Amino acid sequence: MKKKKVMISLGVFLFLLIAGMIAASIYTEQPEFCNSCHLMKPYYKAWKESPHKMVKCLDCHYEPNLKSHLWGKINGLAQVMDYTLGRYSEKPVARIPDTSCLRSGCHRKEKIINTKIMFKGKVKFQHATHWRDFDELGKGVHLRCATCHKWLTYDKHLAVDENTCLICHFKNVSVEQISKQCSTCHTEIKDRADHKEFLQDGTASCADCHTTIKTTNAPVLKQMCYFCHADKEKLDKIKDRELLHRRHITEKKAECINCHELIQHGKES
Repeated sequence: MKKKKVMISLGVFLFLLIAGMIAASIYTEQPEFCNSCHLMKPYYKAWKESPHKMVKCLDCHYEPNLKSHLWGKINGLAQVMDYTLGRYSEKPVARIPDTSCLRSGCHRKEKIINTKIMFKGKVKFQHATHWRDFDELGKGVHLRCATCHKWLTYDKHLAVDENTCLICHFKNVSVEQISKQCSTCHTEIKDRADHKEFLQDGTASCADCHTTIKTTNAPVLKQMCYFCHADKEKLDKIKDRELLHRRHITEKKAECINCHELIQHGKES
């Protein structure tokens, strides 16, 4: 009789343990669990106000397979431990793989490529011209979804910031060349009465009036390298731009603005 009670007690204990583990596993997958750490609050708030507010954190931040899913849960527990012990950064780094964006039930590559978008209501944009391997251009850059859709401001979750666009499109491009391409983005200009007389004869350049089309040339400051690297002699020997882009952008998923200065573009204030 006593042995039977022990077995029943042990069975109840195992049942409660397994039930608790399942409940904990489910809870730790919820975005609310991520928000329990104070450093995640601005990210949680931005997510809550974004078009992705119905998508769980793990679904984006880890690839859609069992191995990555389990690793995400293990990594999450490790982060909780680091947070408890005070071993954490106020600016966590997250990499979102394309496979997460293109998972079943989310974004379809075929639909995205063929959809024309008006960026900020005035700039025509197509994914088709960007969704390709830019290694063919000799730059060693392979664009990802998160190359453009990223976190650059505290209140926007996976929003496109035009500073990323400018680094690619204005880098090593003269102001005169940019002027020839202004109407590609600013499609409304040709219909504005105050611009028609200048555009009709084709002799006027946008830069004749708009002197702030471009400031700086997005250089890479050597000091930026030392945020990640410490071997100065080794850094000084690397001159291959394609290699640098491939190692940092394609392989390590670094962002353009991690290395390049921002290019300013706009009207005079």
